[in-house]
Amino acid sequence: MTEDLELSSADLAAGGGSELHLHEVTSDGMLQRPATQGGRKLEFIGDSDTAGWCSLGKPHGGGDGALKHEDAYVTWAQQLARGVNASDTVAVSGWGVTTDSTPIQKVFRNTFGQGSSVPRWNFSTWVPDAVVILIGPNDESLRRRIGERAGAAVIEAAEKDEAAGAVAGGGSGSFVKAYRALMTEVASAYADAPTPPKLVHVCGGSINGLDPCDDIQTANQRFNDDPPKGFRGYYTTISQKSWQMINKAGSKYKGCDAHYSALGHKVLADAIRPQLEAIMGW
Repeated sequence: MTEDLELSSADLAAGGGSELHLHEVTSDGMLQRPATQGGRKLEFIGDSDTAGWCSLGKPHGGGDGALKHEDAYVTWAQQLARGVNASDTVAVSGWGVTTDSTPIQKVFRNTFGQGSSVPRWNFSTWVPDAVVILIGPNDESLRRRIGERAGAAVIEAAEKDEAAGAVAGGGSGSFVKAYRALMTEVASAYADAPTPPKLVHVCGGSINGLDPCDDIQTANQRFNDDPPKGFRGYYTTISQKSWQMINKAGSKYKGCDAHYSALGHKVLADAIRPQLEAIMGW
């Protein structure tokens, strides 16, 4: 039995307005929540890789027509959580941190779904040891596609903007600013926590998952240069070799729509786990 909250659907991925609804709960008879080691608690923030989009699909199959291929239980986040006995998830397929996709900051404080009438979560009732974030490929992939259509000059201009510290319109500078804003939003939500959670970044998503790595590290460094009291960000990633292996087209590590299968998610989780344990002292 799981208690994870997943905000994920094909409509949300396309910028629509519908959410994944809970229609049925099944159990193997284990109705009580398993005991955790030392009460460990992790909160995950992410996109389709964290929501489990196409994780049950076949490498050459589609997945946009139905949600039957989606399973958050087999994702890198949930496999990692079970490995250290901790769990909680907020994820939206197709979203990111900038308006190039759809900022997940819009729904971070919601109990479920989106909209002004959605009840807000009381962050004092459950404080994680760490907030683990894998997000950004959707923002960076759009930037890359725009550059490919418009020519190298667009990318070159964006790189100059970043070097100059610019934050407007389409360059990686806007991503750095928005990603840091997400970190600040999380820190604000847990500002009254007796022990502030650590903010742990993961770079290693599917398809173009390594594209945001440099920008995430930049955002994290800028956050750590002047962090809210008690907060600090940490960076983790998968090796280039392992990432290339699990992103090879048609392999057992891929589900549908070029996203990870359960096996691909496992490789990512196994790569991140020792890094997380070192950060947490577990």
